[in-house]
Amino acid sequence: MKMITRTFRNGNTIAVRVPVEFGFPDTEREVEIERVGDELRIRSLRRTPAPTLEQYAQNDETKREER
Repeated sequence: MKMITRTFRNGNTIAVRVPVEFGFPDTEREVEIERVGDELRIRSLRRTPAPTLEQYAQNDETKREER
């Protein structure tokens, strides 16, 4: 699905109006913006527990090495 929308200034930033059909169920969501050529891609950042568990394991290893 494609749709035309507008950009606008919001303080010192440029904002994009996202039509409700393209929106996320919750309005407060962290997203990642990537420039690819003349495109801007917006992706939802989905946090999973896996990286957190990996970080705990790395921190545990670091503590063991320091002893």
